[in-house]
Amino acid sequence: MYVLNAVAPVFAIIALGAALRKFNFMSEAQFSGLNRLTYWVGLPCLLFNKIASTSQSGGAAIQVFSVILSAVFASILISLVLIWLMKIPAHSAGAFVQASFRGNLAFVGLPVIIYAASGLQGVGETQIVTLAVLTLALMVPLYNILSVLVMLVGRQRLGLEAFKRMARELISNPLLLASVGGLVVSFLGLRMYPSLQRTTAAIGQMSLPLALVGIGASLIAVKVRGSLVRASSAALIKVAVMPMLGYAILKGLNLGAAEAKVACIYLACPTAASSYILVEQLDGDVATAAGAIVISTLLAMVSLSLAVAFG
Repeated sequence: MYVLNAVAPVFAIIALGAALRKFNFMSEAQFSGLNRLTYWVGLPCLLFNKIASTSQSGGAAIQVFSVILSAVFASILISLVLIWLMKIPAHSAGAFVQASFRGNLAFVGLPVIIYAASGLQGVGETQIVTLAVLTLALMVPLYNILSVLVMLVGRQRLGLEAFKRMARELISNPLLLASVGGLVVSFLGLRMYPSLQRTTAAIGQMSLPLALVGIGASLIAVKVRGSLVRASSAALIKVAVMPMLGYAILKGLNLGAAEAKVACIYLACPTAASSYILVEQLDGDVATAAGAIVISTLLAMVSLSLAVAFG
């Protein structure tokens, strides 16, 4: 029941979003507006509130980040080998690599961790949620930098413009800005006014269900066509190979229960929906990107259940 209670709400809300979009309860423009609200307001408030309120050091988050980082680079290497073996063209290479490592941590992983935290024995709920948020703050710049790099390298367009683009991606990323703001408040020992604390907490609470509804609506809108072998291969690396690599690393490091749980759940997340947007903007293989998102999200019902159970 513990696993069901942690994972089922996430996929039930995703299914609700898909049903609402399928039956035109809300228009595509309305869902787009909700996604913007979640990305630019809801999740930044959640991150800022949680990080600014924490008194924990970042040592545990750095340990979890190191595990995920190792698994990310291993997944990239495996995807490069598959590109060579499958003779995937340069036009599709960037989308394939990105889909194999970029997880949907904020929109899927964080909700699962929050639901799972209440049933984890011997670890405080606040402790594990704070650890998850701090780890997410470290992962945001990494995913943005690596995603742009693999897309541009695949198209042989790496140069000054590429670095300018990465800088713009980072500077304008609301999750990163909120994380930095929260870290500054926490590091300086500043005390948030109760009104600010309650406001950001209330807005942050709305972000998780809205994010999941938005994912469901997005999956209905995404057109999966062609490139199913590539998409399936990338999805399997993301939700099967990457979690197993991370689990092996975790066992070697013998981390605590909270650190292991956060790392396992984040590693088991499906390919991030935002990866499709980047592929589209950089004229990559959108069919591979879209297919990997849909297939990995379906497979993540299994991978996340295993992560919650054994992490």
